[in-house]
Amino acid sequence: MIILKKDIIIAGVLGGAVGNIAKLALAFIFHYLGYIDYSFGHIAAGYFIPSTNINDTLSLVNGYISDFGYAGGLGILLLLILRSTGFSFAAVKGLLLGSMIHVLNNGVLLFSNINGLPELTPLTHFILLFPTMLFGLTTCLFLKRFYRR
Repeated sequence: MIILKKDIIIAGVLGGAVGNIAKLALAFIFHYLGYIDYSFGHIAAGYFIPSTNINDTLSLVNGYISDFGYAGGLGILLLLILRSTGFSFAAVKGLLLGSMIHVLNNGVLLFSNINGLPELTPLTHFILLFPTMLFGLTTCLFLKRFYRR
């Protein structure tokens, strides 16, 4: 078992990556069942790629790499929050922080027309809440389990 000690960057990025894998797995299920129009890779690629090319393979690769980079940064932020508030109730903090991340990602950033995607449906916005909350939950539980000062 690996115990991550002292290095908040490596621990946060690994926690964010683990949380992102769980988030993407749930989002893929929703995407392939037809509940959501775009996955997180599409949304991340929309910041760089015109919406006409959003389903191209290289566009999605760019989107998923960007999504993992963003998740690593959020993992560092979540670790700093957990270090300052304590690791007790990490699951509840993860769900709440995941909800906050959802408001930032799918509220502020998508509604400000920075992204080149067409407007998402209300169902897509609602369903994307659950993978983002899973991201926060998984990341915080991973950091609670494996990070030591």
